Amino acid sequence: MVRRIEQRAWVHRANGRDPDSPEAFAMDLDEETARALRMAQDVAREEGIDLAEVPEPPSSLDARRARNAVHALVRASVALREPAHARGLADLHHDFDAAVVLVGMKVARVTHCLPEFFDFDAAPNLLVLERAFADARARLDALAAGCEDAAPVVAAFDELASLLAPLLARVRPEHRAHLAECIARGEAPSPFVRTV
Repeated sequence: MVRRIEQRAWVHRANGRDPDSPEAFAMDLDEETARALRMAQDVAREEGIDLAEVPEPPSSLDARRARNAVHALVRASVALREPAHARGLADLHHDFDAAVVLVGMKVARVTHCLPEFFDFDAAPNLLVLERAFADARARLDALAAGCEDAAPVVAAFDELASLLAPLLARVRPEHRAHLAECIARGEAPSPFVRTV
């Protein structure tokens, strides 16, 4: 693995790219993902698994908007990486990226929840999302205070917040009360909301 990384770094340098740049990272990620997909397809064929395309399930307009907003937030955060690193905010940016990944996963979960399972699935995940979102917002505010290039990230974050507000408003007070009790007892339903 180390040899593959060194070889890729050499290829990037030979092509005039910084091997640590976001562009090089994206290229390496694409290559590794394509390689993993080819390996999985080979195994599937050997096992006789049908590789025909599965049609994408129908998605609501709100779910698509939320997905697009998450994608815009991720793109804006990637664009902020170099300016943040140049200002000595690399660790803070890394923490923000990690928070954005969690937010993105939870947005995908709650926007594709069937309406009849809202109370059992979406509501608890929305409460986790609300806490993850607040954590990401605090990190973003700290980034924005030290890096004037953060304005597009703030705009993307605010757009996502406006799309999530109607969903969060549907969470019933008893769900919030139950979660608060679980947190107080140290029995929160997700590691993301447990207090330390």
